[in-house]
Amino acid sequence: MTRGKHGKFRPGTAGLIVRKVGGQGRYVLTCAHVLGVVPLGQDAPDSRLVYSPELSECCGIECNNPIGTVVPETLQPLKDEAIQAKVKIGAVEFAVDAALVELATRTNAPNEIPKIGKIEGVRDLIAEWGLSASEPASADAGLSPLPPERHLSVQKYGAKTQHSRGKIVALRRVTTKDASGAVGQAWVFEVEVVPPPGQEGEACMPLVRSYVRSDGTRVRAHARWAPGAKRETMIFGVVALAVVGLGNSNVSAGEGGTPQPKSTVQYPIRFDHAPAARAPQPRPTVSYPIRWQR
Repeated sequence: MTRGKHGKFRPGTAGLIVRKVGGQGRYVLTCAHVLGVVPLGQDAPDSRLVYSPELSECCGIECNNPIGTVVPETLQPLKDEAIQAKVKIGAVEFAVDAALVELATRTNAPNEIPKIGKIEGVRDLIAEWGLSASEPASADAGLSPLPPERHLSVQKYGAKTQHSRGKIVALRRVTTKDASGAVGQAWVFEVEVVPPPGQEGEACMPLVRSYVRSDGTRVRAHARWAPGAKRETMIFGVVALAVVGLGNSNVSAGEGGTPQPKSTVQYPIRFDHAPAARAPQPRPTVSYPIRWQR
């Protein structure tokens, strides 16, 4: 989806279709950085409109309607890569990279994700694992590993990154900024990306967001390689929610491979024993010179 009419905002990926508790209407829950910052003044009158995948025009005529409008109070106030919202749950502050698009009444949008399928349920991992009871025990670089039994498998589909798989492995403390630009810290889930089949062991340099070490040292955003796997920080759309698709597969595997058909025809095709048929030759019915008898 794309915010605005004239290319001032980059396209991004829509998220889940949600409803407000006790409220009316439907909303797309997506990342705040996908929608960009709040427009300043009246220089972007169409910046609240959202199109899928983008506005289409022909001969100066708009060919599609917007699917909805952004909810301004959920947008990032600053043009900065830092996460700009956080929420305190219990005794712990969690970073939130989330924004809402209110869908138009005529817009049809199912909760079905390409390559993943229909979302059948949700889980509140923060409440389920008691992560808000106290500040996570921080290792070096503000990393708090989760026990192996909590390494849940997750999937993601992005407009640019396409389908990827991973597992939740830790909580990481990252830098945040509020509307005034004041710097703070909050926690996010960190996901270890699982390489696609056939690409295991390939070198990769994932991007690590800027963060602050436990000793106060600020580390800028950089690329790094983690031995044996690559990691990326993923912000869950609503901090208290981790969405897990629950689907059943009926695929079964038998022993041995399925025989592949083989061609029994050889080209070019020749008819060795067939008589050679010749097309009849035309015969003249007039003799020349033509004589006129009187």
